[in-house]
Order: sequence, then structure tokens, then C-alpha cells
Amino acid sequence: MSVQRGSLDSAKQALVRPVAGDPARLVRVFRALQELGVSGHGDLAEQLHDVLVIGCREFDLPVGVLLKIRGTTASVLGAVTPDDFIVSYSAFPLADSYCGAIVEAGALVGFPDTAQAVFPTWPSDPVLHLESYIGVPVRVAGEVYGVVSFGGPELRKEPFSAEEKEILEALAKHLEVVLGGQEYFAQAVTALNEISSAPIESLFEALAIKAAELLDVEYVLVCELDGHGKDQLKTRAYFGNGTIHSTYEHTLAGTPCAEVIAHGGFHCAEGVRGAFPDDHDLVTLGAESYLGAAIKNSEGVTVGQIATLSTSVMPASSRRDLLIGLLASRASGGFERARMERELKEQRELFELASEAGHIGLWDMDLISRTLRIDATARDMLGIDENCPDALQAWRDAIHPADREEVGEVIGAHIRGETEAFLVEHRVERKDGTTRWVLVRGRAVRDTAGRAIRTVSTGFDITDKKDLEGERQRLEAKVQQAQQLESVGVLAGGLTHDFNNLLMGVLGNAGLARRSVQRGSTIDQKIAEIEIAAQRAAELTNQMLAYSGRARFTADSFDLNGLVEEMARLLRTVVSKKAALSLQLGNELLPIEADAAQVRQVVMNLITNASDSLADQPGAVTMATGMRHFDPHFLSGVVPDADLTEGQYAYLEVVDTGVGMDDDTLGRIFDPFFTTKFTGRGLGLAAVLGIMRSHGGGIRVQSAPGEGTRATVIFPPSEAEESMLEDDPGVDDDAWEGQGAVLVVDDEELVRNLMVTILEDAGFEVLTANDGVEALEVFEANSDRIRLILLDMMMPRMNGEEVYTEIRAKNPETSIILMSGFSEEQATRGILGDDAKFLKKPFQINALLDTIQRILDS
Repeated sequence: MSVQRGSLDSAKQALVRPVAGDPARLVRVFRALQELGVSGHGDLAEQLHDVLVIGCREFDLPVGVLLKIRGTTASVLGAVTPDDFIVSYSAFPLADSYCGAIVEAGALVGFPDTAQAVFPTWPSDPVLHLESYIGVPVRVAGEVYGVVSFGGPELRKEPFSAEEKEILEALAKHLEVVLGGQEYFAQAVTALNEISSAPIESLFEALAIKAAELLDVEYVLVCELDGHGKDQLKTRAYFGNGTIHSTYEHTLAGTPCAEVIAHGGFHCAEGVRGAFPDDHDLVTLGAESYLGAAIKNSEGVTVGQIATLSTSVMPASSRRDLLIGLLASRASGGFERARMERELKEQRELFELASEAGHIGLWDMDLISRTLRIDATARDMLGIDENCPDALQAWRDAIHPADREEVGEVIGAHIRGETEAFLVEHRVERKDGTTRWVLVRGRAVRDTAGRAIRTVSTGFDITDKKDLEGERQRLEAKVQQAQQLESVGVLAGGLTHDFNNLLMGVLGNAGLARRSVQRGSTIDQKIAEIEIAAQRAAELTNQMLAYSGRARFTADSFDLNGLVEEMARLLRTVVSKKAALSLQLGNELLPIEADAAQVRQVVMNLITNASDSLADQPGAVTMATGMRHFDPHFLSGVVPDADLTEGQYAYLEVVDTGVGMDDDTLGRIFDPFFTTKFTGRGLGLAAVLGIMRSHGGGIRVQSAPGEGTRATVIFPPSEAEESMLEDDPGVDDDAWEGQGAVLVVDDEELVRNLMVTILEDAGFEVLTANDGVEALEVFEANSDRIRLILLDMMMPRMNGEEVYTEIRAKNPETSIILMSGFSEEQATRGILGDDAKFLKKPFQINALLDTIQRILDS
């Protein structure tokens, strides 16, 4: 819904404010609202705007706002404000706002007013920044729907009068009627959508029942025009006085139904029996009023009607008109469904009949004269022209080259008497370029000596069956691959979590040890080597996380072309010296939202694989980028199977002229440590697959022996047009010393003990908890002195997310650092807000103390 706002100057010219104390003031407000009700068939936003204009005029306040309540937040439905006044369209919190006070009180609140006794320290509203304010709840169906309020930036000198409060209540009542109608139609549409999913056998009956409920009538008929003429109607559903009745046919002539069919709709508010004296059904039912609408198909042709009758007067109503239109639309969909199901049934019957008769081709081969006779069905299967002079040679030529040997062996074995009959499936290549599958079965005719003199066989086109089998096998392979990737990914993720905790102990204790020895000493150098080894092990865990699809650490928008250009010099050092590397980068910006470090890993892996495929022979490696449309055919070969839909994607493609791969090798390229070289060198394409999975994209590799390889990775495009990456300056921790209590929550004893040592050395008092339940107990007992909480996200009994939520509810000001071996996105996906900091395990002492100093000093 659009929010209308602007200066009140034009509004004041149209609606001049009465002077204070005018006794006719209330009467004028009610009259203005009545005029809006009569003319209020336009846009909802315009109606809300007009009501707010009246309120601003009556209270002599510049701001009028209608808010819709959504749980603990509110959003703007309509507003009238000065030109320089800003109203937020997005959801904002109700807490500590005037609007929230009204919702809590459930009644009118004004300031300055008696509300000052309830709210003695009433501040300026934090959302709208108003000093004067009056507002009241707006209810729909008995529940608070929103708040209508008026205010100004300056404090009123006098409280709001009882007359002004009565005016505000009148405005709220009018808004309840307007908004209630909108909610009513929304509920009606929802109900009709539910009916649309009902089985076709009961759909029209359900529609008739719901129509009687929505329109408050006794009788509803859903009718279809007789297919043999336009003067007969057949009821598909007849609901009357709470009961579904038997269907029947009736003639259109002399009935209000004829008016509906002729004009698209008809309404008779009263006296319908007198208007159509020849319609005996109206007399029998005692109908006083009638409302009907034509049901049209997708081509706009009238195919039936929905009619409602009542024994009481049915005045004209835009609401009824809209509802009868909605009902007719739903009935049209039902008629379309019924038609399609009838056609489907007829086609099924025809197919079954054709199957019984059989689409069978006939082959009759004379082995003595070496001639072949085939019928029209067989010629159509094989794509052989009717006037072909040599059918035998044409049949041989039509058999797919890869299948000719097998067909010859099967038929030859039978001719030699080795089998009772022959049965063979083979492909045929037709002259129109299509390939079909044919199942041929036959038997030889033999002379008295047992020698085969002819063969008679029949053929069936089984292309569709083969296509279905191929699709089933493809889907089964895809499911197996997805299950394999998922199981290995879960294993990799679990190992990474435990391994990172161990590395945490190695790096942390190594850092502590280095602080205890002389810089540059032999021991210091050995410890530094330990740290380097642990950091490389941490990099390996990052590759494992990438394979498990959990490695999207820092997602930012950047230009893919720019990243590749930055890597150009490095890429030229990676490829073989005998390889010519060329970059074909798109001219336009290619904004993607991803982790730049991981994308660099993808590029390096693809280039390395392409270079290796050349096997130290001269060749070319080409990398291209761009934005293009990918169709379902291409996306069907993309892994992982992430239900990617047809559309525009940013892509990066690496093509080499290397040795290529066969189908068996292609089926294994995403296995960890798989390589076509003598020994494996790492996760390789398995890590690439995990990275693309975590970014919502995918990779497709196409190759054939001797034809090189093409690897294409695709990314969903980002709306940003330039990189948003910024370096975060570090914190100078020289001479910094911690104070106060810190709570360390981690289920790994090694990590807890390490953190205690580090933090106590830094000057903190350290409290510990080995799981989430114990953490809450320690926090409850020491909440007044705990300055900071270091919280692990993966724990038994109660995980970090649950602990975070509980602590935030008890004390939103508590500083919390989240820790996990998984990526920040994976570990904190259920936590809203960005006030908590995150440290990825394993981390070094300086990184920990730097983060703590940054938080506590801020």
C-alpha cells in the first residue's frame, strides 16, 4: 500500500477548520465522514489520507499517522505530514513510544493530558519526535489492528478537550469500517483459495456453500451452459436452506439467469418474482431478490453462471458485487479443471484403445531373394521414404552404427537355429535427424530341411519408455550423489568442529609459551613453527568446511571481474609454462555477493586443474566471465542440485585443451582427494563444490576424452554495483589490562582452561561453565559483575543460540562474543541483530584480546 503524505496547505483550503468552541463541530466531522463513506469506493490509501486530513484540521496539528501493529512492531499505513517531516515506512519497535503506550493501555492517550499522571516522565516520542500527541487504538473484528494518532513538534499549552477526544473516537470508528472491509475481502479470498484445492467432485458444492455464507443468502446455484444449446442451464451445485440438493436442468427463457448470460451479470434488489412471473422456481423458493454473475472461460466466453437468491431484500452493494465476481472467477477455474479432467480421461481411453490395437510395425524379409517388405508404420519408425527402392539397405543404414553388430548377432543366431525367436532393442537414425528406439521381435520361417527362408518380425517404438528410464536413472544418480555429498559433508563438518577445538588448544598454548620465552631465541623459533603448522592445519579445516558447504565466512558484494583481474599475475605463474592463458572478461560489472577469499580459492583450483590436464603438453587455458541467461537444460547438469531456476546468473568459465575425461572420471571429480594424477593433492573440486553450495550457486563440468574440459561456475547476481569490502583497523593494545569478571562458556575442557589462563594473565577474573544450562546459572548469580561473556555455539543440553537468547532477554546490555569452529553465518543464523561479535576457532591470543579490548573500550 502506498503512503500518501505532503503539506497540509491544500487540505486546509478544502476543509476549513471550525473555530474553537463551535457547537456544530462534531456534526461537521460526522458529516465529513459520512461524505467519505458515500464516495469511498476508490483507492484505500486515498480514503485513509482523507480521514487523516480531517483529524489534522480538527486538532490543528501538522502530523497525522495511521500505524498497523505487527506483534512488537508497527509500520506506516498512511500519513499526512509537513514537507520536511519524515515518516518511516519500515517496521519500528513499539517499546517506549506513544504508539506502544496506546496499545498497552488499549484506550485513548493524549499529551498534554491526564495521561501525564500515568506517564510522569513522558519523553518526546522516539519514533516520530513529537511533543504534542493524541492517539487511539483502531480495532478490526474486536482485535487491535493499529493506532491512529495526531501530533506536533511543539508542546500544546492546553490539554485535549473532551470534544476533541470524541472526534478522535469518531475517526477511529470510521477507519474500523474501512479497514474491516479490506480484512473481510482478504479472508474471503483466503477461503476461496482453500476451496479451489478441493477435489473436482466436491469443488462446486463447497463453492456454493461458501457463497451462501459470504453473501448471506439462502440459495446459491452454480450452473453450466448446456453444450448442445445456449438455452439450457445445468446446475453443477445447488445449495438451499443449509442443504445440498440434487442437480437439475432448466430453461433460460423468462428467467433472470437469461439476463446474466446476456449481459454478464444481473441484480434485482427486490420484487424479482414480479419481474419474472414465468420463472416458477422463483415462486417455489419465495425469492424476493436475485444477484448473479456470468462464469467465463480463459477466452472470455460465457460458459455458465453463479446465481444467488434471497427471500429478503438485497440492496445494491459494492461489496456484494466484488464478492460475486470473486466467486465467478473461482467457478471459472473449476470449470476449466473439469474440462481438462474430462479431456484427460478421453485421451487416456483413446491411449488405452491404441495400446490394445498396438502401434506395430511389420518386417517381412525374404532371405532367398534378400529383399525386405515393411508397412507404413515401420517406415514411419525408421524414417524410410515410401518410394525407397531398396528397403533392406535403407533399414540397415537406419540402424545406429553402434547397434548394428548386436542386431546382426541376435538375428543371425536365430537364423542359425540357436534361439527359438529373436528379440533386440536398437536405435534408428532417421533422415530428419531424430533418433528413436525400436524393440523388434520375430521368428524365422523354415523349409522342410529346417533352413530359414524368411523372417517375420514386429517392431514397437519404445523411445518414450527409454527416455523415462534415462530420466529415472539420472534422477537416481542425482539423489545418490546428493546423499553421498550430504553424508560426507556432515562428517567433514563434525570433524572440523572437533579439530578446531584441538587446534584452539595448540595455538593458544603456543601463544602463551611464546610470551614466556625470549624473543628470537631457539625455543621462540620452534614455538613459532608450531604456530605456523597449526595455522596451516586450520586452513585445511576451512577447506573441509568448504566441502561441507559451511564455509561462507564473510559475504560482501564485489565485482567478479575485478577479483579475476587482481589475480591475473598470480594465475599466469600457476599454469604450465607450455600453456597459453587468456582472460576473456565481460565488459560490464559482475556484482556477486560472496566471500572473496573463497572465490579466489575456486579460481585457483579451476586454473590448476586446467593446467594439470595439459599433461606438460602445449595447449591453451581460457578463463571467461560474464552475465548470461541459463536455461533448465544447462541447469540440470549443475551440482549441487539446489533447485536453481532459469534466469540470469554471473558466471566464471575455465576451458582447457587438455586430455579430457571419460564419463567414469567425470562421475568422481567431486570426491575428496580424487585425482587423475599419480597421487591426490587435496580436496580440489570437492572444496569448490562446497563453496558453491554455501553461496547458493553451482558448478557444471563438461568433458570428453581428447576434447578438453569446460568448467562453469555460476553465482546468483547481487544488486550492489561495487564492492562493499572495507578493512577494519586493529586496536592498539599496548599497556592495556583487563578488569572485571568474564564468563567463559565452552564444553571443551581444554579450551576452557586455555581461556582462563589467557584472561587471568590479562587481568580479568574468570568464571567458567561447561554447558548452556550451567552458563545461565552462573550468569544469574553474577550478572551484576560480569562484563563480558565468551560463548561457544555448539554445546550439549543447551546450545549457544539458546543461551544467547536467554541472556539477551534478561539483560540486553550484556556484551557477548560468540565462538565456533563453523563460519559466522552457519553458527549464528538463528540470532537476530549484529551487536554480538564473533570469533572463529581456532584463534590466536592477540585476536582474542584485540576483540575483547574493542568491545569493552566501546
